[in-house]
Amino acid sequence: MDDTLDSWRARIEADLRGPRGWLALAGLYWLMPGTTTLGSAATNDIVLPASAPPLLGTLTRHEQTVTLVAAVDVALRVNRVPSAGQTLRTDDNAPPDLVECGDLAFIVIVRGARVGVRLWDAANPMRTQFAGRTWFAADPAWRVVAQWLRYDPPVARTSISILGDERTVFCPGAACWQHGSDELMLEAESQAAAGVLFAFRDQTSGGETYGALRFLHAEPQQDGLIVLDFNRAVSPPCAFTDYATCPLPPPQNHLPIAIRAGERYA
Repeated sequence: MDDTLDSWRARIEADLRGPRGWLALAGLYWLMPGTTTLGSAATNDIVLPASAPPLLGTLTRHEQTVTLVAAVDVALRVNRVPSAGQTLRTDDNAPPDLVECGDLAFIVIVRGARVGVRLWDAANPMRTQFAGRTWFAADPAWRVVAQWLRYDPPVARTSISILGDERTVFCPGAACWQHGSDELMLEAESQAAAGVLFAFRDQTSGGETYGALRFLHAEPQQDGLIVLDFNRAVSPPCAFTDYATCPLPPPQNHLPIAIRAGERYA
């Protein structure tokens, strides 16, 4: 895959604007225990956009288990397969089941003790109205080779979301490097085969960049080193929609320097 900085920026822009991108989000609805109706009619517990059937169906929640039942004559697909109803996998058991009905799609998410429905609408005008991401000029000085301090075993941390929900994450390690006279460190939010995710703030946050945080993905570490290319630091989903549930960076990831690289927000 062509992964120059320009091609990477074009790719994440396309993902953001896609029919399942963050700009297509149209709702986040928290489910109470019991049965919830959803559809475009105003009498439903969850009122969907006008493109939905008057009654799409019901969702029944028991603790963190959610069961879907389609209304009569409503054609739903779950993971692209026609379905009249079934128990839905949540994003706590990734990947979640994707329910589709025309331009609309939703998944069930779990955030702490809360269970909710995240809704996309491919016809959301935000997809075409968005002016586009803006960036600092690329600067090779902000491509940092850091030491990777692996935690063995991973360290349990409490992660707090922008909505105030708490969850336990297992931090796999930290990146450490020298910047002038400052010894800096970022703890990883998570690690997977595709790489390591960091959530951080710096002295541009709330001014030149998005206030709550930025994200930085790094390639898997090798030989005790990890490359932090801050030219690829991005605003989180909550910068683009009210329906995201981004984690806030821990206090140790509040950097005392200004990183004028990556995505701007001003």
